[in-house]
Amino acid sequence: MLIVTNPAIAAIKEHLSQHSMDSAVRITMMGGCCIGENLRFTLGETQLNDLAFTVDSVLFLIDRNLAAQCGAIKVDFASEYDHCQCTGRNGGFSISSERFTFRCGGKGGCERCTAACMERAEDACICAQGR
Repeated sequence: MLIVTNPAIAAIKEHLSQHSMDSAVRITMMGGCCIGENLRFTLGETQLNDLAFTVDSVLFLIDRNLAAQCGAIKVDFASEYDHCQCTGRNGGFSISSERFTFRCGGKGGCERCTAACMERAEDACICAQGR
């Protein structure tokens, strides 16, 4: 199952339109900064093992195996900005899954991240609280 919030679909459509792109949006697992692997967007074409979801005329693709591992996936967009990529409030898209909780790894681009972040959900990361 794929849930795409209204702010997310609006931002995706705006981006595709501004750059004259007519491509499917692929959700994939990729390495990240201090949070390690996480779900990200790429653009691409349908592949044999893909599940396809159309949301407000935008085609989303996800590999069947990744979809089975993730369960329900939610795509959201926030305009908030707190200077920490660990929180999902870094002025852009966040992609979450019911079976994976992406946590701050306490290393990488955010100097205020500590091992304590690893014990908390991403919304509660100390970076987001400005400590």
